[in-house]
Amino acid sequence: MAARILPVPVMTTPDGLLDPEVKLTVNQVCELVSVRRETVIRRIKAGAMPGAIRLGGDHHRRWLIPIGDLITAGLIDPARVADPQALHREAEDADARTTMAKLRAEVDGLRATLAAREEEVVFLRGLVTGENTAVAS
Repeated sequence: MAARILPVPVMTTPDGLLDPEVKLTVNQVCELVSVRRETVIRRIKAGAMPGAIRLGGDHHRRWLIPIGDLITAGLIDPARVADPQALHREAEDADARTTMAKLRAEVDGLRATLAAREEEVVFLRGLVTGENTAVAS
């Protein structure tokens, strides 16, 4: 059977820390933290990696392990991993900034529409009172 090359996920956040939500295969974990495969499997079976999930069929099942679980398993220094709550706050902040930009653009558009309508009202009042003799073009 030919060896399969697994894609390496983007594991770091913009600040260079490991993303705790990225899931790695057992082999990728072994490379990242320099431990043997048996060590990783033993920690999974001991319940030290609660987020690990098993995929696949009978003989070729493989584990996917969140980087954050490597902290609870004692395989990686927590200082190397980003705080998951901070990542969620940053994502929420980015979403809020995008929403605010859209709302500001909408408000600007509504202000322009209101200004145009106010000009029309002034013109129509002038027609009704006879102050405007010019006809709108």
